[in-house]
Amino acid sequence: MGAGEGVASESSSVQCWLSRGGTEGKGKEKQASPEKEVNELEANNLSEKEFREMVIRWLKRMEDKFDNMSKNQEEMKKNQEEMKNDIAAVKNSIESIKSRLEEAEDRISELEDKMEKNTQLQQLLETKIRKHEESLRELRDNTKQNNIRIIGVPEGKETEQGIENLLEEIITENFLDIGKKNPTQIQEAHRVPSKMNPKRPTPRHIIIKLANTNDKGSEGDVLGKMEDYQSAEETAFVVDEQHCERAIESAIGGNAYQHSKVNQWTTNVIEQTLSQLTKLGKPFKYTEWPVYYDL
Repeated sequence: MGAGEGVASESSSVQCWLSRGGTEGKGKEKQASPEKEVNELEANNLSEKEFREMVIRWLKRMEDKFDNMSKNQEEMKKNQEEMKNDIAAVKNSIESIKSRLEEAEDRISELEDKMEKNTQLQQLLETKIRKHEESLRELRDNTKQNNIRIIGVPEGKETEQGIENLLEEIITENFLDIGKKNPTQIQEAHRVPSKMNPKRPTPRHIIIKLANTNDKGSEGDVLGKMEDYQSAEETAFVVDEQHCERAIESAIGGNAYQHSKVNQWTTNVIEQTLSQLTKLGKPFKYTEWPVYYDL
């Protein structure tokens, strides 16, 4: 075999390989048409120019393929970066939620502590209020013990003859010995309530404040007996309200005692008695201890 034949044979082999590689490189997307396929025999018959053109086409196809691969790779990298960013955002959201939960737990704990303190403070305030109520009740009893309430005096009678003369008349008619022994000094007097109630047929009560506590004390010893006293014009019934309250307190017991209820019950008892005496035409007079409610 000569040198020319060896070169031709080698050239034919390269052309066949290039022809196969070019066809395989296209893949299924761009299959060469049957008439354009180059077999080994035709490759041997190609001229130098045709062979170069064939190689250039094959290299172009390979270059396009590499470009597509590079683009796909860049797109994959871009998608991967987006996924990383999304994952980072999710992590940040989770951390934010955890932080808020911890903050909420801290606030709940603080509120629980405040509620506990408020409960203790409320209990302390209730205890102080009870003590203050007891102190006020004691103070009220001490400051109002020289008051007398008179029931059944017609409206305007105290204006006609004066409150002092009215009280002296009641004391003289019913407590003759007390009136002579210890003249009563009135500090002030007024009716309660301050305004008349047209729905109440009975006269308003008169509250008399004595200048000396002993005036009421001496009268209370007699009034507590709840005896009947005969006067020249009318029959008067007198009762000491302090004795009524003490009787009610002893009846209901110390555990169930409430001062407001005792006052209300005492008022109801006296009102019922007054109603019956009014029907009989007998005015009703009594002393009061204390006078912090209006009938």
